[in-house]
Amino acid sequence: MKSRRILISSILLLGLASVQACTENRLEGKMRELKDTIKISGIYESNFQHRVSLLKEKLRHEEKDSLKADIEYRLFQEYQSYNVDSAKIYASKLMEHDSEIFPKDVMLAWHYSINGEKAQFISIFDSFNPSSIPQKYLSDCYSILASSYLLILPFDNRLREFMSSAIQDPETHNDLKEMFIGTIYRSDGKYEEAKSHFLAAYEADGSPHMNMKARNAFLLAHIYRELDRFDEYEYWLAQSSIHDLQAPVKAYAALLDLSIVELYRQHYKEAYDLIDVFLKDAVESRNMVWINKAIQYEQMIIHAMENVREKSILALSLSSLMLLLMLVTVLSFLRKNTRLNKALAISDREKEEYIHKYMKLSLNYLGSVEKYRHKLRMMLKERGKDAVIAQLRGPSESEAEYTDFYKEFDDTFLKIYPDFVSKVNELLMPEARFEDEHSLNLPLRVMAAIRLGISESKDIATFLNCATSSVYTYRSKMKANALDKKGEFESRIRKIS
Repeated sequence: MKSRRILISSILLLGLASVQACTENRLEGKMRELKDTIKISGIYESNFQHRVSLLKEKLRHEEKDSLKADIEYRLFQEYQSYNVDSAKIYASKLMEHDSEIFPKDVMLAWHYSINGEKAQFISIFDSFNPSSIPQKYLSDCYSILASSYLLILPFDNRLREFMSSAIQDPETHNDLKEMFIGTIYRSDGKYEEAKSHFLAAYEADGSPHMNMKARNAFLLAHIYRELDRFDEYEYWLAQSSIHDLQAPVKAYAALLDLSIVELYRQHYKEAYDLIDVFLKDAVESRNMVWINKAIQYEQMIIHAMENVREKSILALSLSSLMLLLMLVTVLSFLRKNTRLNKALAISDREKEEYIHKYMKLSLNYLGSVEKYRHKLRMMLKERGKDAVIAQLRGPSESEAEYTDFYKEFDDTFLKIYPDFVSKVNELLMPEARFEDEHSLNLPLRVMAAIRLGISESKDIATFLNCATSSVYTYRSKMKANALDKKGEFESRIRKIS
């Protein structure tokens, strides 16, 4: 009986492990699909341009007003999430028609929401009369007004009543009904019920535009987030992004949210690649509401990058403190040797001076973090997000910090080993010797690091903020110029006192 229970438990554990593995594989597969979609996004772009070119050509030859309105509306739909300036052109054309042909007030409401004009938008929204809308446009009008509302206002009772009316209207398309029902359930905190309706809306047939699927996939993603199912959250964000790219649209949130997820997972390259795609599309969309949202997200990204910078600076500070500990250890060892102790004559007071130097330097590094944060905030406020992005992508400003650090290091090291350069010169051929015996350059810092017991080139490179290949080159060149050809050059460097 006990064996049977163990067997059943094992089967259950294996089943759970298999489900988890399948989920992970499913997510990895969807992320690969997204990367592939990004690579071929130019194809969808070309298809889009071909599609709108045909519509524009058809519009040029159409004379009947009602049919012209149909084509202009299709062009508006194509451009709505692609380029707001182009969408505004066709919205303006649609507003020129009589209300019996096309509901011009809906276009005006959309225009107000894009410009963030809440009062004007609400005035039209509250006066919306479904009975005055041509039947073929009614469901789309519900969709445009609801999405425009959420673009500038939070979900509230006014929108709830609007959606409830649309749900009861027999002319509303089923996929839109399911989406509205899901939205109401979500606002009530009934996430499982909302999930089933968003999934039904996503799977519904007959949606003429891929961006409707993208929207429902995005809503599903955030339901899974509410349910703390973060793999599913990431999966549906990726699925929504794929649909956005296939549509294609330029103003969207899924890819940006996904980049934030990647940042929180510390997948910095993946996050950067997604952000890069988003930024290019956001600029092309020319939708100020979305650009403002982008700035909010970018501030999150900037803070994340600042945290990485803080950790890097802290790591550098810790490295300097570790070096200090190594120096103190060396000093303690030397003080035990009477002869060397007399030669160097290093007092406890001098050791305290070195400690104070490195403590001050470390605190200066940490203080520079806040200065850098303040600079980014002021730059964002005064010069905009483009200047901040350029700053983050441009050359690092840490060179001055490294210069200060190495100046202190050089001074401290040469106080401990005042004859270091001359003793290195004694090991080198005359033509390779260093002229200035009272300072350290990069090759001599490499030797100093070796003297302190740092033997790996990659560790020396990290300490000296240079390429590993540069360290290797300096070490090879110094060995080639050594008087001793028995390969004992660096071991003699380590014995310099």
